[in-house]
Amino acid sequence: APQPTPGTPYLQSGRLFPPAIGGHVGLNKQTLKQMDAILKELGVPVEPIATKRSMDLYDGVRKDALTLLVLQKVVMKKEAEVISKRTKLIKL
Repeated sequence: APQPTPGTPYLQSGRLFPPAIGGHVGLNKQTLKQMDAILKELGVPVEPIATKRSMDLYDGVRKDALTLLVLQKVVMKKEAEVISKRTKLIKL
């Protein structure tokens, strides 16, 4: 999201763009599609009215959706790890 600086105005609609894709820190396309699916399921409009308050809420919901997706991935990895350790214990 653009950072406001004194004397440099910006449009709130500039915050509608998805987070960066690719790179070391960026998100992949699949994660963005999953985030969009979550937003659609919650009934969030694709392009909300670009006011400061609505954009703050929109950014917050997107951040929470991404956090949910990251936590789901971590849980799936941990569950797979538990299953593999259980199978090793059974073999002993």
